[in-house]
Amino acid sequence: MDDRRHQISKPSLVASLLIVTLGVILLLDRMEMIEAGRIFRHWPLLLVLAGASRLLQRGCQGGARTCGGILLLAGVLLELSTIGALHLHWDTIWPLFIIVAGLSLLFHAFYDRRPAEDGARPLTRVNHWVVFGGGKFQSNAADFTGGDLFSLFGGYEIDLRDAGIQQQEAVLNVTAIFGGAEIRVPPRWDVVASVMPLFGGVDDKTSHPKPEAGREPPRLFIKGTTVFGGIEIKN
Repeated sequence: MDDRRHQISKPSLVASLLIVTLGVILLLDRMEMIEAGRIFRHWPLLLVLAGASRLLQRGCQGGARTCGGILLLAGVLLELSTIGALHLHWDTIWPLFIIVAGLSLLFHAFYDRRPAEDGARPLTRVNHWVVFGGGKFQSNAADFTGGDLFSLFGGYEIDLRDAGIQQQEAVLNVTAIFGGAEIRVPPRWDVVASVMPLFGGVDDKTSHPKPEAGREPPRLFIKGTTVFGGIEIKN
């Protein structure tokens, strides 16, 4: 069986690169080699990155595609205003984020159907990006294999209490930046949390069952990073 515990998730990679970049900029600023303030003026590029990542995400459709497109548009407009190509101000463009929230709710109502209603297969993997918002995801798949979760200025709730692990191991990569996550798992699962908190925290409240009759319990590896946020795991 392939050891998926050593796979690198794209959200964790993005978060790591952002943290390293931020640290390098601040270090060079302290060494008076650059002026960090002039670089941080281009923060709208983060919106461009978030929107583009959302659009390029595999399986992106419906509300996720709309949200990604508007985030990309908002980032481009704000960046053009920053460099002086357009004359826009925050008090002019902030209603765009209300439109994002409304369209996301609208598409969620049309596209997010439960498996019992449309006969879709149970969710065996979770792959979601949450930017300036939140989400709730549930899986009752008998062969849950893990996935990737990313939140930036947002949070999500993952309910796996009705799911199962057939391969004895599953890997869930979690990245939370200025956000958080709540993950619920069955009491029969053994959770191994390996999350690096940076100005944040990880709270594992699960029961950690012991092997029975020489058989190891299904094991969920939770990996990732939390920056100015928190991750809570419980039964």
